[in-house]
Amino acid sequence: MRVRWESKNGKSGYSPACANEWNKAVCKKPKIKCSECEHRIFFAGDGSGDF
Repeated sequence: MRVRWESKNGKSGYSPACANEWNKAVCKKPKIKCSECEHRIFFAGDGSGDF
């Protein structure tokens, strides 16, 4: 699973979706960036190739 994002300057892309995003018990967003988080857990793919 992935999440589409778009910046203020017009750039866009996709990032892996974290299962803990905005889970108040573990996610410290926006204080800590996802790339620096030690609690990241990515959704497993189902093998379909769809995102």
